[in-house]
Amino acid sequence: MNYPSKAPPIPTGELSETIGITPFEVTSITFVPNQTTRTVTFSDASTDDVQPSYGPYIDNVSSPAKYVIADIDVDSNNDGSIDVYDDPIESNTFGKVVLPETVLVVYLGHIQNIPLSESEYGARIRSSNESIIPSATDISLGDEAYIFSLGSTSGIVQLTYEIYRKSDNTVIATDEVNVTVMEIKVDMAFNYARNENNGCDGLNIRENGEENTEFYGPELTENDITVNDSVHGTAGDRTVLYLANQEVDVYTRFVISPGFANEAIEFYASCDMSMEGLAQRSVDFNSNGVSDSVCAIGKIGEEDATGFVKFDAISTTSETIAKETSTFTWYVDRIGGLNGFYSFDTAPLTVYTVLDTPKISWEVENTDGDDQLQPWATALEFAIGTAGAQGTDLESLEHLTQFLYSGHGMSYNMSTESAFCSNRGVFDLQSYIDHEPTTQKVKEKIHNYSGNEVNCLDQAMALAALGRLLGMEVEAQCLLGFGYLRSTAFVCGYTPTNNLADTTPVFPTDRNQKMFFEKYLFVTYRVDKDTTYIYDACCGPAIGMNFDCYYETFVDEDANSQYNRENPSPQPLINSLSEDMLIIQNFPLLTDKLLSEVQ
Repeated sequence: MNYPSKAPPIPTGELSETIGITPFEVTSITFVPNQTTRTVTFSDASTDDVQPSYGPYIDNVSSPAKYVIADIDVDSNNDGSIDVYDDPIESNTFGKVVLPETVLVVYLGHIQNIPLSESEYGARIRSSNESIIPSATDISLGDEAYIFSLGSTSGIVQLTYEIYRKSDNTVIATDEVNVTVMEIKVDMAFNYARNENNGCDGLNIRENGEENTEFYGPELTENDITVNDSVHGTAGDRTVLYLANQEVDVYTRFVISPGFANEAIEFYASCDMSMEGLAQRSVDFNSNGVSDSVCAIGKIGEEDATGFVKFDAISTTSETIAKETSTFTWYVDRIGGLNGFYSFDTAPLTVYTVLDTPKISWEVENTDGDDQLQPWATALEFAIGTAGAQGTDLESLEHLTQFLYSGHGMSYNMSTESAFCSNRGVFDLQSYIDHEPTTQKVKEKIHNYSGNEVNCLDQAMALAALGRLLGMEVEAQCLLGFGYLRSTAFVCGYTPTNNLADTTPVFPTDRNQKMFFEKYLFVTYRVDKDTTYIYDACCGPAIGMNFDCYYETFVDEDANSQYNRENPSPQPLINSLSEDMLIIQNFPLLTDKLLSEVQ
């Protein structure tokens, strides 16, 4: 219903046939859905002529006017509620803005001071698009709401509510509202600059070490973007790797219904992650309904991906190592200067956050070829998601060490053979994660695989590779002349022992029955220039031990001293432990590219 205060008044209602005058003008109507109170004021009603039981009189006329007023309402100004501010614009401009397939509720009402019997009068609702509401659909005069689906249509749809006299099909009261169906698609690029790794965008990432598994932006897409003959934006691609505590931005491209071409629309987004969402900004659209920007995020498929608009994240990425998964809820806040409030959700996105750029053997630089050492999503999920390596550097290393020691289902291998490291110096991280070789070639050509059994080399290399993936300068270290082991529990919770054969007695007194290592591997992490900690996922486990503590806990000093006395050698067994005694072990990770080289 139109208000004269907001728009020109229009004649409304049916007058008594005995009064030959023009219809009166309605100056205001207050209609609230689901409430029975409705107030009507007429421009030509005087206080002397009002009879509350019959309604207002026409000025200087002794008979009361008969009137019927129809009203149909939606949230036309898109502010989230239906109120008196909707009527002035309900049939102008865009009206209520919704997405395709929306199930819409319109509220209906009528006011009259004459009886409206179902036998004499009827009500119906029409749509300018008959695919939504076929022809004129009859409804009950008592209905206060009408619910229907907008389907896949787009554009402006006018809905009309009519009250009519059945005898001659004459419409005696009518009201209209506009509903605009805006079809909108969105592409979101998080790793938009593959040649840069400055923290503002995502780091280069891939599924695993196999060929052609790299991820490309846009990571979230509703458009058909094809990369390497596969549709981009699938569940696997919806993964982003960020540096911790960074102010990042996301480049987004919108494609909207052609009817909104050349409009300026304001968007913002929220998400349940540390970045909180994307700050509001205005986006201009060209004549094709595409966000009007010359910005390109690089080559996608055969063409440059243009039309991407920069959105700043509201907050920084996580301050610590983390895994966060959330949809983005986009809000259309204003359209062409008018309220345009509605929202839609993207598919879920997974964001991993690491403390610093992953260290060698990992590579984040973009290359012309297929760089299979870019961070693997499978390794990130294993370390951060499965092993729970989240939090600060020390917290993450503790969780990771503990999981590799007791949570990954490995057991200690008494032999000298490594299950996952080849004699060519390559570590098969993916096989370690999967508990089995990724290919038959790996099993036959690379190493002598022995089920779920590991030794200190396997555990140290796994811990180092995953720790370095999380951005920490952890080193796999080899200690020569380790010697005899004190009582300890091996990986997967063996009963504490230092018996070489794992038989009774558990703690032999005879040195020759004790467990002996010519060399032993563990991981070190330098916290600062004066502090270095040892992490061991094979024995103990050792979590954040200094050198003296590790030596006292795991090395049988008396047995080593006895051996040294009986076997003088230029390379005696250790009788202390310091960092300068260690030899860094840098094993490259096994990839498809390295497979042929190590065979």
